Amino acid sequence: MFFGNIAKVRSGIVDLIEAADPKPRVVVVNLTATFGMTLPSRDTLNDLREELAGQGVELWFAHLRARQQEGRVPPEFEGQWRVFPDVDQAVHAFQDEPGASVR
Repeated sequence: MFFGNIAKVRSGIVDLIEAADPKPRVVVVNLTATFGMTLPSRDTLNDLREELAGQGVELWFAHLRARQQEGRVPPEFEGQWRVFPDVDQAVHAFQDEPGASVR
C-alpha cells in the first residue's frame, strides 16, 4: 500500500461496506502484502477509520508489517488503531465482543 494505490484501496473498502446488508460493525484490513506504509497511506487509513467510526463501523488492521515496527501501531496512532498479528486473532477478538456475528 502506497500513495499510488491508497485511494483505490480506500474506495474499495467503502464500496464493500456500503454494499453490505446489514452494515458490518467491524472491518478487518489484512495488510499481509504491505511491507510498510507510506505516510499518505497511514493518514488515509486513519481518516477512513475516523469516518467509519462516525457511522458505527470500526476499522481494524491485521498483519501490520513495518520494517522497524513489526506488528506495532504507528506511534502517531497509538491508542487509536486496533492492530492484530493476523486475521484469525482479529476474528477471535471480535467474537469475544458482545453480540458478535462473523460473516
